[in-house]
Amino acid sequence: MTWLTGNGERIGTEGAETVLRIALTPDGPGTRVQLTHAGFPSDEALAGHIENWPLALDILADCLRAEA
Repeated sequence: MTWLTGNGERIGTEGAETVLRIALTPDGPGTRVQLTHAGFPSDEALAGHIENWPLALDILADCLRAEA
């Protein structure tokens, strides 16, 4: 899917449309999530997402564990 944040300023994807791919595969009793995000307009935008995606995925994992 495409992923776009920001409004052309130096936040998020800076208003650029990037490509996000999410692959879900069985992994023992759980599911492995592989996220690939490409097409960043700047190194700064890339760095922000490298920092924030693990945090977002940790929050998702916590929510899923709480539902189990």
